[in-house]
Amino acid sequence: FKASRSVFKNMILLVLLGMSDKKISNAGHIGGFLGGIAMGYLFGPEYRKSYAMKKTWFIDDSEREVRRVMGPDLAEGKGLLRIEWLWVAAVFGMLWRREFLVLPLAIGRGLWNPGVLSGTALR
Repeated sequence: FKASRSVFKNMILLVLLGMSDKKISNAGHIGGFLGGIAMGYLFGPEYRKSYAMKKTWFIDDSEREVRRVMGPDLAEGKGLLRIEWLWVAAVFGMLWRREFLVLPLAIGRGLWNPGVLSGTALR
């Protein structure tokens, strides 16, 4: 669980950084962290213990790195929900509430020019 500690250290660093600058939103950092946890829980793969996965002779290099981080005896399973359901829900949400139709444009604009939506864009 070394990777988990690294994530929490980065989260604490981001919150401290947010406290040091008025232009940085701690609510955005914390909301993004909690949103990431929710997305990982709902749409990420499920890991379970597997005796067969303890065998090391059939592993390629990419699997070896995953096992080094996650543990030697974990097998990857399907997630709680398929990611396609997220897109279906987003489309129905935009059809249900017309004001949600601007969200894809706002996200694209924010990615193209960071800070423009909050008024903190570098000019």
